[in-house]
Amino acid sequence: MGHRALVAYERTDGQYTLHYSHWGASNLKLKHRISAETPFGDEDADSKWAKQLLAELADGLEADAVDGYLTGEDRPSTVVEPKPRATGLTLEEIITDHLDYLHHEAFYVVSPTFEVTAYRTLWFGLQYDSETVDHGETVGNGALATVR
Repeated sequence: MGHRALVAYERTDGQYTLHYSHWGASNLKLKHRISAETPFGDEDADSKWAKQLLAELADGLEADAVDGYLTGEDRPSTVVEPKPRATGLTLEEIITDHLDYLHHEAFYVVSPTFEVTAYRTLWFGLQYDSETVDHGETVGNGALATVR
C-alpha cells in the first residue's frame, strides 16, 4: 500500500487540475518537493517538460490532450503523476467528489506561485467502531487538517 495523496494545482481561471501521487503522503514530502523548478515533485533538475505541461494545464489544457503530450519521449519519473485525473474543478468539487478520506492520506493545494498547502485527511467512518453503523462513505466524508 502506498501513501496516496491528491494534488490540486490552481489554474489561471481559478479552477483546479487534480493529480494523483502514490507515495506523496509519506512524511508529507510533497510539501517541500513541489516547486517552480520541480512542479511534479521530481528530482530531475531539467524539468522543462514538466514546467511546460503544467503551464498548459494552468491555461486550460484538458486531461485527454496530455496523453499526446507525454507519448514518444522518455520522461523522468515524478512523485506526482503528470496526467491529471480531472481538470476544471473547484476545490469544493475535489473535496466532496474526488477526495477519499480513507484511502488518501494527504491532500495538497498548489498556488500559481507554488505555495503548497498540505492537509492530512481525517475520515468520519464509524463502521469499525460502532455496532449500529454498517457502512461509512469514504469519498467526501471527512475533514482536512492543515499541517504546518
